[in-house]
Amino acid sequence: MKKLLAIGIILLSAGVHRISAQPAEKIITGEIEWVSRYTWRGYELGGPGLQASINAELFGNDSHALELEAWGYTDYDISTKEIDLSLSYSFLNRNAAIRLYDYWYASEAGVQYFDYENHSTPHTLELQLEYTCDLANDNSLTLMWATFIYGDDKKLTSAGNYKQAYSSYFEIKYEGIFLSPKYECEASAGFSPWKSPMSYEVEKFSWINAELKVHRTFQISDAVELTPSVALMINPVYKDVYLTLGVACSF
Repeated sequence: MKKLLAIGIILLSAGVHRISAQPAEKIITGEIEWVSRYTWRGYELGGPGLQASINAELFGNDSHALELEAWGYTDYDISTKEIDLSLSYSFLNRNAAIRLYDYWYASEAGVQYFDYENHSTPHTLELQLEYTCDLANDNSLTLMWATFIYGDDKKLTSAGNYKQAYSSYFEIKYEGIFLSPKYECEASAGFSPWKSPMSYEVEKFSWINAELKVHRTFQISDAVELTPSVALMINPVYKDVYLTLGVACSF
């Protein structure tokens, strides 16, 4: 855990040094979205609520960038809430990226945010690797691998002890035009490559997510966009189907 924090501090320090050595405008963006339900990687994690995010580009150009992001969700009665922090570095003309996520999800009262002890923490740290292939007509294909490396992702051993499960997720996602140039779509398929009793609740390699999302963006002003969306998500393992509506405001 200390090594992971040290790596994050080094990367952050490098970004701050770059800014001070070569003054440039920081890019900060935000988004607020209403969703009819909170779904993630084939699973429903919450009901109707609000999602919000803020992203700060510490430094960047056409080739690479270092970014910090905070993302949060809450339902209407604040019984379920989540706060995720991430540090990402993109390279190879921003087509490749490595990210470190800190997930904190609470569906009941009394969950301590600042507990980072591995045996008791509600946090889960995940390392992601991603690569995007640019296709014709502004379409793209993205490959993503993510593994939980610390925290609240355990499995029970034959000796009766809990140890890190290293639950992982592999996703293939296509992004492009849907029927009309006015509409964009994301079509993705996600898999859990091995046993994950806690995070994905599977005992072997499993196809856990198939999703199609269609959205359209309206330019409200030079700085504000409004994006309604509809998403159909299927979990083939548990035979669950979810239809989600959303309206996002980006600024």
